[in-house]
Amino acid sequence: MDWSVHYNTIYAVHGVAAVLTPNSSLGETDVTAIDKTAGVVVGESVDVQTIRPGAMLRMSELASNGIAADELDDGTIELNDKTWLIKAHLLRPSPTGEATGEVLLILQE
Repeated sequence: MDWSVHYNTIYAVHGVAAVLTPNSSLGETDVTAIDKTAGVVVGESVDVQTIRPGAMLRMSELASNGIAADELDDGTIELNDKTWLIKAHLLRPSPTGEATGEVLLILQE
């Protein structure tokens, strides 16, 4: 299955324009993000979970802009007229691997 069709459809419907500034010298990059700043559940186990603001990005879009996942932490993302600090990221691979999946950005105001 071509997972880009799946993700492209989701991002076409739910995505918003965003400006990503990685922690490297690449500068600002326009991306499409899914706004999860109302909160997403993160945690290592069912017993210890936290609600944190977040945003989702497609790994394929990052790759096409020359941005690696390790360049996300301590960068920023501006979406829906607010700039957020990227505290951490979690990879959300598709069934065929990380490169065709998404990355969850854990954000801080």
